[in-house]
Amino acid sequence: WLLRIQKAPSFWKFLLGGAILGLSAIARPSILLFGIAVPFWIWFTFKDKIPFKQVLIFILSFAAGVVLLLSPVTCINHFTGKDSVLIAWNGGINFYIGNNAKASGYKAVAPEIRQSWWGGYYDSIEQAEKAAGRSLKKSEVSDYWYRKGYDFILHNPFSDVKLMAKKIFLLMEGDEISNN
Repeated sequence: WLLRIQKAPSFWKFLLGGAILGLSAIARPSILLFGIAVPFWIWFTFKDKIPFKQVLIFILSFAAGVVLLLSPVTCINHFTGKDSVLIAWNGGINFYIGNNAKASGYKAVAPEIRQSWWGGYYDSIEQAEKAAGRSLKKSEVSDYWYRKGYDFILHNPFSDVKLMAKKIFLLMEGDEISNN
């Protein structure tokens, strides 16, 4: 979509592009990392072709499209869950799955957690709450697992570099690894 916009850019096309990214993020929040690059792409693509004000409008319209699609999800999370969660609270556990001493670089399992979907769901909450000694909001559960993943990285830098190298190799190799 963005490559098509490049030929005939407009406010509405960038708004739609942002909405498409927002909709994609509801299914796969990690796609928002790509969204961080888009304003830079807009800037470098159009800065010498159109006035600065128009480039800024394109960037803001793209951002508005993302926000328009994510706002309802965030509001539902806030009002029903009484928690500040942008899209989903499972980012922390997913980060830990990929950054722990037993991480393989391709399997979506954590050493202390059952491998079934519901087992992983309940275990990730239970273990975080047990460590905290109290009930936690979902954002706090996520924070707990992020800290565990960062703790592994900080205390095992050589293992982390080796794991990252393996992940990069698997990415570049070209074989698609199943999600399940």
